[in-house]
Amino acid sequence: MTTLQYRRRPMSMRFGAGPSVTVAGAQWPVYKLIAVAASLLTAIMVGAATMNAELTTWLVAVVAVSSWWGARAVLGRR
Repeated sequence: MTTLQYRRRPMSMRFGAGPSVTVAGAQWPVYKLIAVAASLLTAIMVGAATMNAELTTWLVAVVAVSSWWGARAVLGRR
């Protein structure tokens, strides 16, 4: 049997609301934009320097995940 549990606070406040910006009419946390920008910059730089799709993909994934969690940890404390 299941039960209905009401939330006392909005989901965005659950993990600590950090700074956000409006992108195409929706609120985006800044840490997501940092991860996207870092990933794009990495893809352009590594892709142009090595011309190796596999290396570029792996490095973009590593940069995306590490910048996502790092920026979230830093910006979420404010």
